[in-house]
Parts: sequence; structure tokens; C-alpha cells
Amino acid sequence: MYFVVTESLKTDGGTADIDTNLQLTFDRPGGCPVEEVGQARVKGRFTNNGGIIKFQGSFNVPYTDVCCRCLEELKREIDDNLEATFIRGNPDEITDEEIYVYEGSKLTLGKAVEDAFILALPYRDFCEGGCRKDSATAQEV
Repeated sequence: MYFVVTESLKTDGGTADIDTNLQLTFDRPGGCPVEEVGQARVKGRFTNNGGIIKFQGSFNVPYTDVCCRCLEELKREIDDNLEATFIRGNPDEITDEEIYVYEGSKLTLGKAVEDAFILALPYRDFCEGGCRKDSATAQEV
């Protein structure tokens, strides 16, 4: 999904607020795979700081994972803060992985949300307290 850089955001000090839903599409690296990812709800403000557009806000992503012990389905969600920096230019010329590039007047927030979501995910998800594997292990000891 693209966010159109409005005229007010093109001037230094300009701002634009958003409250939108984004569909995330990616594979989770490592560990147990995330089974399903719902739409991300993103709220926040874009601010132009001398031609650099900064986003400050938050995101909420519901997702379905599996317990890495018993393989039971887990319904989870992540609420976290999101800060991202966007500059206009050629993506091949930027080496800083924490800076996102946009061209023209279309800015994509999806990659920044996906990156923040992946970083917020637990490496492995486990049931809370009632995991069958926990019960079986406790009886064996």
C-alpha cells in the first residue's frame, strides 16, 4: 500500500496523520513459522524534517502461530511502536538498512511495518502454562 506524499508534507515541518490497515506478506525467518498474519493496523504521523520524512506511531498485528513444543495453534497479536525514516532517492545508493527510500510522491510504509513486526516476534512461541509437553515433561521427572 502506498501513502501519497501530500503537498503539506513536501514542505519542511509539514505533517500528515494516518490511521490505516496494511496487509503484510512475508515468511518468518528461523524457528517455528507464523501460520497466518492478519492486517496490520498502523497509526501515526509523518513529519518532514528538512526533506527527510520521519514516521512515528504504532502498529498492531494479529497473527496465528504454533507452539514449538506441542504444535497447538496460538492466536497472538503484537502491539508495538514504530519509527521509520524515509528519504527520496535511488534504493541502490542507500546502504543503511534502517532508512527506507521512496521515489516520486509515493511512499510505502509496508516494509517498515513488516521489519518492525519481524523484530517484535518471539524467536519461538510457546503455550502459556498448559502446554501438553510441559505436563508430560513434569510427570517424567
